[in-house]
Amino acid sequence: MNDTAANADILTKKKERKPMGNPFAKIMNRLRESEYGYLVGAFLLPSAIMWLIFISMQVYPFGGNSVLVLDLNGQYVSFFEKLRNIILHGDSMVYTFERSLGGEFLGIYAYYIASPLSAIVALFPKIHITEALLAMHLIKCGICGVTMALYLHQTAYTKRSRIITFSTMYALSAYAVVQAHNTMWIDELIILPLLVLGIERMIRRRNNTLYCSALALAMIVNFYIGYMMCIFAVFYAVYRYFSYSEFERNPEGVKNHFLRVLLRMVILSVIAAMIASVIILPTWYSLQFGKTTFSNPDYSFNQRFDFLDLLVKFYPGSYDTVRPEGLPFVYCGTLTLIMLPLYFMTPGVKKREKVWGGIALLFFSFCFNGSTIDIFWHGMQKPNWLNYRYSFMLIFFVVLFGYKAFCAYAEQRIPVKAPLIVCGALTLMALIIQKLDYEFLNDFKFMWVSVACLAMWAAILGSLYGTKKAAVGSASALLVICMSLEAFGAGLLNTTSLDEDVVYTSRTTYVTHMERCNPLFNRILSSDDSFFRMEKAFHRKTNDPMAFGYNGISNSSSLMFTAVVKYLNQLGLASKSNWSKFLGGTPVSDSLLGLKYVIFEEELDNSFYEDYDSDPDNSLYAYKNPYYLEIAYAADDAIRDLDLYKPENPFELMNAMITAMLGEEDTVEIWKNIKADDLDYINCDISFVTGHKKYTPEAGKSDAKLSMKIKGAGDENEIYIFVPTEYPRECTIYIGGTKFGSILGNDTDCIQKLGAFEQDEEVYVSLRMEKEDLYIANSSKYFYYLDAEVFRETMPRLRRAMLNIEKFSDTHLYGHIDIPEGSGLTTLYTTIPYDEGWQVYIDGEKAEIFKTSGDALLACEITEGRHEVEFKYRQKTLIIGAWLCAAGLLMLAAVIFFDRRWQEKHPPFAETVYMTDRGAAGEEEEEDSDTCEADGDGGGDADSENRNETVGEVEGGTYRRR
Repeated sequence: MNDTAANADILTKKKERKPMGNPFAKIMNRLRESEYGYLVGAFLLPSAIMWLIFISMQVYPFGGNSVLVLDLNGQYVSFFEKLRNIILHGDSMVYTFERSLGGEFLGIYAYYIASPLSAIVALFPKIHITEALLAMHLIKCGICGVTMALYLHQTAYTKRSRIITFSTMYALSAYAVVQAHNTMWIDELIILPLLVLGIERMIRRRNNTLYCSALALAMIVNFYIGYMMCIFAVFYAVYRYFSYSEFERNPEGVKNHFLRVLLRMVILSVIAAMIASVIILPTWYSLQFGKTTFSNPDYSFNQRFDFLDLLVKFYPGSYDTVRPEGLPFVYCGTLTLIMLPLYFMTPGVKKREKVWGGIALLFFSFCFNGSTIDIFWHGMQKPNWLNYRYSFMLIFFVVLFGYKAFCAYAEQRIPVKAPLIVCGALTLMALIIQKLDYEFLNDFKFMWVSVACLAMWAAILGSLYGTKKAAVGSASALLVICMSLEAFGAGLLNTTSLDEDVVYTSRTTYVTHMERCNPLFNRILSSDDSFFRMEKAFHRKTNDPMAFGYNGISNSSSLMFTAVVKYLNQLGLASKSNWSKFLGGTPVSDSLLGLKYVIFEEELDNSFYEDYDSDPDNSLYAYKNPYYLEIAYAADDAIRDLDLYKPENPFELMNAMITAMLGEEDTVEIWKNIKADDLDYINCDISFVTGHKKYTPEAGKSDAKLSMKIKGAGDENEIYIFVPTEYPRECTIYIGGTKFGSILGNDTDCIQKLGAFEQDEEVYVSLRMEKEDLYIANSSKYFYYLDAEVFRETMPRLRRAMLNIEKFSDTHLYGHIDIPEGSGLTTLYTTIPYDEGWQVYIDGEKAEIFKTSGDALLACEITEGRHEVEFKYRQKTLIIGAWLCAAGLLMLAAVIFFDRRWQEKHPPFAETVYMTDRGAAGEEEEEDSDTCEADGDGGGDADSENRNETVGEVEGGTYRRR
């Protein structure tokens, strides 16, 4: 039967179908008849399976758990809370004071929440943010299935059940399930099939629009993985161009075709980058604040793992870890693993396609294993956990090759014994892997599940071979059901293993924290309409200021301002790498940082703070700091050149800062040192390393400690301890033999308040080592007390010339300042992190800003007297990016216009369908109403009898030119 007659017969049969009685049946009938009706199943099936996985994990409302895990719990959920406020309450997307004193927000937006689907959080009440994230997970999972199904549909004629089966395996691959909490990465899985389809259309000059649009979207939704997608696009273009036959890649016989394609790809990529520049340029600006300084990667080449280790990860139940030692997540269904080697034995697949397919698999295997290449993929920075963030690209190839091989097998172009032999070989390999005794492999999760899946697919593949027409529907249903069972089981294993590895957070933990704190925080925010900062001395996670919507100090992201992190650390707060947390605060540092309100979990017994509000039922007590400094105030010029790193500890630094701000020659000693006597080390040995004393616990001794004696400074003068070290190792503090708390841990490497003691009272303080060595810098000054009298005398002097803020927003501050004549205060010092986007106007004249306090903060010159001061934030990169984006969109519109003109002028070459040796599509579609006609790079329809067709021979099959 020829193609035209076959398709005409199909149309006749479709027209003869009578709609069923009830509305649901009519809808189902329309979906069956629609060429793209299968997309509904491709969306619903993976979404439903993913939901069943979460239900099994007892995620709310089917239990008390949530989808919050790892960084989604520690960082992203707060960013989504902030995005919700941006959408519903008009917060600025450009800048926020809710992160580490303040900072641009576009970088965070671009890195974490730029996906259009992030807006889902605005549709849910604040208390149901976890359910919004669950809905986002499920929707993205479904769309992954849709885009992959769409690509598979365009790749080869086949039954709908096959498309849905393999698209679902892609959507529920190990990468998609394990990395679901990195919601911004899943968007790239969605875009990848569209990008690939766009590249194929671009090569054959059918359509340039899809490639340009998909690449632009990839860079917009997440610039980080978008960068990797750009690398992939180059590789895939080479792979696809040379795996095509001469006719397939150049159906019109255009001269210098390769150079034309290369030029077209460069131009389209530039247009895509221009469209995405509204995100890319502000992100590039954000990266300049220190992202590249968080790690110092080793670029020397070495092998990351044994190649057999990668094969292990293709089996179900092979989860290892998301920690730094983790391997790539590449499992994507046992069926694809069985079919992968068969792809290279399929008669209908061209030789060059097999060769380039092998090159693609080897390419990614070597990229994973070569440390230098892997670092290049990750933007020249070694990943902090969550390795091989581009492994979904290998999954795409494996699913695609498996799909093509399965289609060939279903058409009996591969002998029935072939998959059975592969199943046997994979079972034998699993036995060998078990014998190798990988630490991360559980015998049940890996061995029994893998063998069960292999046995199941061996039986199914054997039974599907040569299925009669009458049983085609049942066979299709069996295929989808078995795949769904495996996808659910493997997905559940991956999710439970992730839970065991890093622990999913219960919904109660998050909701209870929010419900506990929100009433008090909201009362403070609504009762004071001035601009102010506040903080709390307890934390669920570091980004709580964004979650609650107050201007704070705590923050964690991959886009922290390094200078601010170091500045806060120098002041004695817990702050390092890519996070800062309000721990280690003192009345002095609180005042210098402009904290007007501080919330504690216990009542304070001192005279430095005033009672403001409380919620005793929730053990929350809010205090007002009467000595806080506004965000900008006048200081002496001496503060400009103060070396932040010269003082040997935070106490000396605060004394030096206040002295410089006041312009005093003699040091203002708000902090006074307390000498430690009778220094003794017990059950440990002492040695010396560069700049440090090293205390090592003696073997077999469990009570190794460093003991000191100090004297009390009076009931009003609180004593604090800070242990200087470059190698913090957690210790336990004991006071008088009683356990007091921890120090030198991840969160406790900061100033610790010991309390007030009577004058000259002997106090014994010891640091007990917890199995690890203790390193202490060569300094004898560990203890200081806050001189309450000097503090009360000094702080009002600093407050005498503060900016009175009258109008404010996230990007604008306006007010007046009165600087006493003869005071000598000619520097407008701020606690705004230095950012060139800030413009300062004094009495309408633009002032020149400069860096101060270790390049962390912004300041400018000012004269004595009364002044009008205005701060405006305008990020130049955003403005430039917006103009480039507009230009890029105009160019894209031109591309769309010329694409359509080209198609109108070249109707005979509008579609070129590659067909395997099995014959016309119509013959298979006649067997199964679920079949949809498609081609190598574009969808077809059943109306082919109305088009002229030219049939010819190509390597491995036939082509049909329409």
